[in-house]
Amino acid sequence: MNCIIPIKNKFARMILSGKKIYELRKNVLLDIPATVYLYENESRLIVGKCIISQIHIGRKESIWEMVKDNAGITKKWFYKYFENETEAVAWEITSHEKIEPIKLADLDIDSFYVYS
Repeated sequence: MNCIIPIKNKFARMILSGKKIYELRKNVLLDIPATVYLYENESRLIVGKCIISQIHIGRKESIWEMVKDNAGITKKWFYKYFENETEAVAWEITSHEKIEPIKLADLDIDSFYVYS
């Protein structure tokens, strides 16, 4: 499965440097493993891709304990993000690759699932 996720530039850079191995989302990927292309919100470019090999879903407290050192966020940010959710979702990144930046318009978007 190939998909595109919009992501803040700083988080994309952290993933591509290997510092961020958990991407937090409020939804679950349809299929794993999945190749996820990183679409930076600010630059409006796809700058890299990563492989999501596992999806972790659970109580917010449990997910926070698992991801706290490898998600690139603070505890305050985590609980604010999942404030109205009963569970938290963490996508586990097992590999990453920086690519030559691509404009969304230059991609065959119909062959990707786009997450928001």
